[in-house]
Amino acid sequence: MKNLLALVGLLVVGFAGVGWYMGWYTLKVDRDTSGELQVQTKVNTKQVAADTGNWLDQAGKFLDAKVQKASDDAKVATPGTAGTTPGPITPPAGTTATPPANQGSWLLPPNTYPIHPPK
Repeated sequence: MKNLLALVGLLVVGFAGVGWYMGWYTLKVDRDTSGELQVQTKVNTKQVAADTGNWLDQAGKFLDAKVQKASDDAKVATPGTAGTTPGPITPPAGTTATPPANQGSWLLPPNTYPIHPPK
């Protein structure tokens, strides 16, 4: 609960700082003729709407550029046509389709294995 309240406080202070910097509002503190403190606030809602609209437009353009770049990267990364991919591995000429007895793999001719399996 403390963290949630701290987050809300941070957002309020951040919004106040950004609003002050962007000129969204002005505060005027004066004393009247009787000596009482007066606080006047002016909020420029048109400027707030224009600034947030511009920010949203810029954020949209930024996201569109990132999506377009990701789309272009995905198009480049797609595999080539079927003619450029290697086909299945076929056994060398002169070998049978089944492995010889006690010789291991049928992909290599007998007696060419680097390490012979135990018999």
